[in-house]
Amino acid sequence: MKKIVVTQRLLENESYHEVREALDINYCSLLQECGYLPIVLPYEVDFKKYFNDIGIDGVLLSGGNDLNVCSKNSLSKKRDEFEVELLEYCIEQKIPVFGICRGMQLIAHYFGSSFKKVENEVNVRNKLIVKSGSLYVSTK
Repeated sequence: MKKIVVTQRLLENESYHEVREALDINYCSLLQECGYLPIVLPYEVDFKKYFNDIGIDGVLLSGGNDLNVCSKNSLSKKRDEFEVELLEYCIEQKIPVFGICRGMQLIAHYFGSSFKKVENEVNVRNKLIVKSGSLYVSTK
């Protein structure tokens, strides 16, 4: 079974003065349904150990938080820096990367795209169609 690491959103809990990592439970369910083993990737651990020690087959950059270029704050900056380093590592090692929402925005920004605010596009459900025989379809 292929192992896919998933990045998490960062949340500040002001009552405890701590930063937490969080992930919508649907991400791991989706990966499991696709025949992958989801592995949640923490920010304060060297991600390269995951790749070297357990052999990671792919990366999912999840949604949540804004890119720092769109909303300057310390959590967005921390996440951007981590995910850019992760993306560069994956490019060097030829490891597949898939982005959802913010994850796709990070990939696009990395390759030079710019952004503009669009109204009425937050939390909109879109249908994704993958052609049979695609390289991106799991072969359980």
